[in-house]
Amino acid sequence: MGCALWLAVGCDEPRPAGPRELTSVTEPEPLRRLSHAEYRNSLRDLLGIDLAPPDLPDDTARDGLENDARAMGASELLLRRYEDTARTWAAAAVADDDRLHTLMGCARPTTPTEIESCGHTFITTFGLRAFRRPLAEDEIARFESLFRNWASELDVRAAAELTIATMLQSPAFLYRIEFSPPPSEGAPPDDAVIPVSSYEMASRLSFTLWQSMPDAALLDAAREGRLEQPVAIEAEARRMLQDRRTRGMLVHFHRQWLDLDRILIPEHLSRAGDPDWDAATIAAAHEEALRFISLALSDGEGTLSALLTSRRAQVNERLATLYGVPFEGVPGTWVEVDLPEGERAGILTRIAVLASHAHPGYASPPLRGNFVLSHVTCAAFDPPPASADLTQPVPEEGEGPRTNRELFAARTASPGCQSCHRRLDGVGFGLESYDARGVFRTLDVGQPIDASGRLVGLDVASDYHGGVELSALLARSMTVERCYTRRFMEMVWGRALTGNDAAALQRVHAHFAGSGGRIDALLLAIVTDPTFRQRLPLSE
Repeated sequence: MGCALWLAVGCDEPRPAGPRELTSVTEPEPLRRLSHAEYRNSLRDLLGIDLAPPDLPDDTARDGLENDARAMGASELLLRRYEDTARTWAAAAVADDDRLHTLMGCARPTTPTEIESCGHTFITTFGLRAFRRPLAEDEIARFESLFRNWASELDVRAAAELTIATMLQSPAFLYRIEFSPPPSEGAPPDDAVIPVSSYEMASRLSFTLWQSMPDAALLDAAREGRLEQPVAIEAEARRMLQDRRTRGMLVHFHRQWLDLDRILIPEHLSRAGDPDWDAATIAAAHEEALRFISLALSDGEGTLSALLTSRRAQVNERLATLYGVPFEGVPGTWVEVDLPEGERAGILTRIAVLASHAHPGYASPPLRGNFVLSHVTCAAFDPPPASADLTQPVPEEGEGPRTNRELFAARTASPGCQSCHRRLDGVGFGLESYDARGVFRTLDVGQPIDASGRLVGLDVASDYHGGVELSALLARSMTVERCYTRRFMEMVWGRALTGNDAAALQRVHAHFAGSGGRIDALLLAIVTDPTFRQRLPLSE
């Protein structure tokens, strides 16, 4: 990270640090830049405005997550876009007199003395919120000097705008910086861990549960030192879980974990035999999946089981047709329905998931099986060998009609293929009742669908029939529950878990399992675990 990013406020770069298991000794983690979601949400909550999303270059997802610190560098293009965004949002923030006065914390000053006093109030109060900690004395002095100069050369509104734009480009805003000193005198031993400060804890809580900056209540708790106590941390977390921003965080995590954006890629723009399948249908399917997450987790039961088994949905006219349910709303709106019993159960049987793991002309059991096992159970599979035939299987010349399942079964029947396909197809064949659009069917090429499957290598290994039974089995699986816990913890920490995290994973999972798979219990277990309050010493 170069000095240019500090702009006019100095270049004292902190060293990176990161949380680890209490008794572990590992290398400190990379400094964590705000993800694009965290950045946009923080702009909104800091400035009290909600503009169009900033035009930022896409971050590279790693292991399916968009906030992995290892993949979140600061390119020259990104820095330019940060500068453009800072200017745009700062100008909008001060355009309204009432908002300007609110941000500054004082009425518009006129005399030099008033400007001096108001500038100090503005810099210390707004800076506290922007940097998520009190400003150091030298930072205050630098900003006050800049503010005075800009107010003298331009006016107070311009000085406030330029100050805001400068703070928005500071690493103190763009990065989650933790550099609280050790609690005792002298250098800590190599295997020591350092409690994070109250202000650092406020940021950990807010970015975990809201993907945004701390609110006034969190900053007050930090100022009073209350966030150094586990009981206060839990109390704040419980309060935060009731906030609408938690809903947004949950949708954001599940969108990444389940690769729900996959339906939006160009190869899914057409489906053979359905002229109404178009960009609008795809966008609606994507939206329906996101709405279902809110229905199941925020408005509904709030459990992993509900995510995997609930039939609740919100649909528009087109999706109602595809799901085979009546639409009784006003055209162009969404209505809540229960999807057909025996056909749908949870997120894995939604059109966005099923159609995004299919090809334009046919469903793909290997793709669907790989998706379920890799994302939902955390299983790992090697890619197919270079010699594998990945084209659509078709009947031999002179053969009669053969179902999609029969064609794939014949192609993967060899012992070499079965080493993987026994597990992949044990899931994929169970989803054969859904065509390439994700529409439920009972016939394929005029032949009855065989949707029998077998889960292999899981704690719920069993024969089953169809997507509903498959989802019910997965909802009872401790393997799935543990995978879900791992993936949530990886999003919270912004990195892949390692063997050093095994004890923390076990503790958090035990709380989650003991709650009956409640998502709020999982989040509380993560933020109240001892590792959430600790970090390694700074590297030299």
